[in-house]
Amino acid sequence: LKPKRACAGGPLNHLGLRLTRVEDLHAIHDRLKAVGARIGRQDDVKCCYALQTKLWITDPDETLWEVYVLHDDVPDWGEKHKKVK
Repeated sequence: LKPKRACAGGPLNHLGLRLTRVEDLHAIHDRLKAVGARIGRQDDVKCCYALQTKLWITDPDETLWEVYVLHDDVPDWGEKHKKVK
């Protein structure tokens, strides 16, 4: 028997992968775009006490991935998901 999933993506909200260079983030974006991945992008967004540039990717199992570069800490929570393109 195949196990039944509770919902698309399961109970996990998302997984994160932190990179150190924006150039690496751009390279990942280009590779994912070339294979037709669903990608959301945020440039210089304040979220979770951090200034970040990030990609949001949904994998084939519908798990959401946040791939990001941390630019700096910020003193407040920020406006989560404001600049999605």
